[in-house]
Amino acid sequence: MEPRFYVYFLQSAFTQLGIFAGAGNKTTIPNLSRSRLAALKVPQPPKREQQAIVQALRKVRIAVDFHRRKAALLEEMFRYLLRKLMMKEIGVDDL
Repeated sequence: MEPRFYVYFLQSAFTQLGIFAGAGNKTTIPNLSRSRLAALKVPQPPKREQQAIVQALRKVRIAVDFHRRKAALLEEMFRYLLRKLMMKEIGVDDL
């Protein structure tokens, strides 16, 4: 089993798909005991397919992180220009 595949599957199963709802302990810090973790049914495609899935998800995560940083920078630029325009430090023609 490809460890990252297992991590990605469990992450999506618990947070997005609701497959294992109620499997964890209801404590301040949710957790899974070893026996509960071992009882979870995780798909086991061939290792090469697992590796391909991990690679694809890694690329998607990198792209999402890039676009989040880009969006944050654009938001910062927008606030800067808005402040400059409102304080009449620059005009529309300067843009």
